[in-house]
Amino acid sequence: MEVRQLRHFLAVAKWRNFGRAAEKLNITQQALSHSIVQLEKALKVKLLERGQFGAETTEIGKALEQRALLICGELEAAKAEIDALRGGVHGAIRIGIGTMVASGILPTAIVKFSKTHPRIGISATINHSQGLYDALIAGDLDFVVTTPKTNLDNYPDLHHEPIGNALLFNANFLLMRIGHPLANQKTVKLSKVREFPWVLPENHQVFQDTIRDTFHRNDLLMPEYILRTDSLLLVKAVVMQTDFIALVAKESVDHEIAAAVLTGVLMPNLSTPLPSYFSFRRRSPLRPAASALVQCFKNAIADYHR
Repeated sequence: MEVRQLRHFLAVAKWRNFGRAAEKLNITQQALSHSIVQLEKALKVKLLERGQFGAETTEIGKALEQRALLICGELEAAKAEIDALRGGVHGAIRIGIGTMVASGILPTAIVKFSKTHPRIGISATINHSQGLYDALIAGDLDFVVTTPKTNLDNYPDLHHEPIGNALLFNANFLLMRIGHPLANQKTVKLSKVREFPWVLPENHQVFQDTIRDTFHRNDLLMPEYILRTDSLLLVKAVVMQTDFIALVAKESVDHEIAAAVLTGVLMPNLSTPLPSYFSFRRRSPLRPAASALVQCFKNAIADYHR
């Protein structure tokens, strides 16, 4: 069994299609199929089943997929650490950031880090928690800072360090454009907000359930028109240019509020506190530069609440 074969297997498992996986790997489909066959012969098991809608992993294949992700992830981490050591103070750190954290904390942390590590670059991936955790396991990221929308127990190979109340987002701020019909009101009734189109998260079921239950407790139906997206950037753009409204954590839009390009009102009856976490691969020590960046994040969080 070779690492190359594991990478090939992971590509097919991810894309569920030999042709697409071969394209992503930049090899021929014939070469990819041969590699998978050789891996199955070496392990004496069937890992993939070809079907009408592509390739599906068998039960044994699913078990191997989790181990292969860890193996390839650790190899990527080792390669990155060796590259950094070979280059002295040069190098790059790859981090995953949740949308809420990106808006308020990320810029400050980067500035702090650049002052002490000016020759080390940072690659930041902004995504929802599940995508970030999968990338972390695969070794594509050094660590993740996010407000999870998924069950942390689903990721036993990761260690999650709670940030605590210092970075506790409460998504109870009704965001709207300047000049919106609901703007400049101290309080807004639920019966009034359902008259406008809403932007809601695509993958945050707890958040959606909280909003739905609040409307139902007040004998109200959910808003009739809803746009769903996990992109905070898109939320801000849509709200800024239309009569859409969105329920967000006020901390994630503080800069836009201060710049008077967006406004809003607190909705205490729609309170949904969202804790944040640092996440790392278990049994995989951070590189010194990555540890330094984690500390910069912690300092930025402390400064944010002073």
